[in-house]
Amino acid sequence: MSGGSIDPTINTVPVDTTVDTILLTAPNIDLKGNTTVLSTTPQLWLEETDGVINEKHVLLKQSGGAFTLTAVDDAHSAGSVFFSVARTGTTVNSIDLTATNINVNGILQAGSTANGVELSFNGAGSGMIRPYTNGNNHRSIKIEGLFAGVANANQLVVDYLGNVGIGTIPSNKLHVDGITRVSRQGAATQYAQIELDSSGTKIYCSAASGSLNFGTDGGTTTHFQISPSTSTFYNNLTISNVTPILSLYETDGSADNKNWRMYASSESFNCDITNDAVNASNTWLAVQRTGITIDSIDLSATNINLNGKTKITMASGDTLLLSKPSGANILFERSGVKGYSIDDSAGDLRFLSSGTTERFRINASGNSTFKGDIKISSTTPTLIFNETDAPTDEGNWRILSEAGNLIYQSLSDSGAVSITYMSVAKTGTTIDSIDIAATNINLNGKTNVIGDTINVTTQKTPASATATGTKGDIVHDTNYIYVCTATNVWKRSALVSW
Repeated sequence: MSGGSIDPTINTVPVDTTVDTILLTAPNIDLKGNTTVLSTTPQLWLEETDGVINEKHVLLKQSGGAFTLTAVDDAHSAGSVFFSVARTGTTVNSIDLTATNINVNGILQAGSTANGVELSFNGAGSGMIRPYTNGNNHRSIKIEGLFAGVANANQLVVDYLGNVGIGTIPSNKLHVDGITRVSRQGAATQYAQIELDSSGTKIYCSAASGSLNFGTDGGTTTHFQISPSTSTFYNNLTISNVTPILSLYETDGSADNKNWRMYASSESFNCDITNDAVNASNTWLAVQRTGITIDSIDLSATNINLNGKTKITMASGDTLLLSKPSGANILFERSGVKGYSIDDSAGDLRFLSSGTTERFRINASGNSTFKGDIKISSTTPTLIFNETDAPTDEGNWRILSEAGNLIYQSLSDSGAVSITYMSVAKTGTTIDSIDIAATNINLNGKTNVIGDTINVTTQKTPASATATGTKGDIVHDTNYIYVCTATNVWKRSALVSW
């Protein structure tokens, strides 16, 4: 050895010479050629000599066919294996790396084996990540037994199509068997969300209200919201099914007073009430259609109340049909006070006041009977009598009140006035005049004229004492009053001044 170096020409040690320890100390030690450490437990120490207690020693050791690297403390009294290689003959069975963190920069590639690469984990949460082959011989990746307290099979599976299964073999892009939770940590304005497609349709949870929202535009437009107490639709709601049904269920209602159901079936729309078991129902509204035409609307109830102005518009030839059981009433009320009703009795249609007093009746023959006063109110109140027994017989009559006069008229079949045969004029409650016009006015029976004057405005003079006349005719002219005492027999009395 010369100058602090080993003579490179010395490269063998006699086989019969035993050297227990060779200690080489130098700033640099260069070993040229193969270096072999022969021992039952060959070891190689790497020690940093910077003089600081910093646990920087490493022991390379081979024992029992296993090669290990151990981090050793400065006192050489304790250490932990961080790299271990086990072998059987020339086959490496396993390589173990143990550290708080293991960083792999680059591609971790396994050789060609039947099952590909398998990563095993030991400890309380022991398990493995390994490939598996399905029935169609397609390779997938499966995680089993990786997490403590979770069933080993199918904790996480990624198949050859990119489908991901959690707790199951996937049949869709994401297939979860069990409870799924989506959460997000951050500011109060942030929320967890699931994006359904590239159009911006999302399911998200609002951090402000704790509600579940279904919306579009990246979560800025909400169409449906489920909050802790209510559910709200912010757009049209469409129910599509062979028999689409909407059910309303009151959770605080009493027995058999909770369920309401609306559904469409065979061109009809129906509203039902159902019992709690939903196996019995009554239809209270039924709407029947043909295409876009409403054929009928049926309301069924013990009482049907129409509050407010009710307008019924019908086309020519339409019929308003009120159908009810015999003896039942159609009741009109005001402010809860029983008013008027319509019922049927022995085939007659009756109109009652106060629910019991008959005011008007139409019998099966079409005859009408009023019981009580009849009042016609209008600017020109009119009552028309129209005989329907034959055409063109001028059988119409009219009574009307106009400008304070009560007028009696005969009408033609077309409704035109043919003659006013009587007119009564009044002032206040005083009758001023009664005018009667007819070819003949007959007074049958004793006639009393209460008053002091009879005025015959038109004078007439019979041509002779045998002129045409009817017994009882009385006429006058300037000089005489003529009386027909028998048919065509006249007598006269002179009028003289006094």
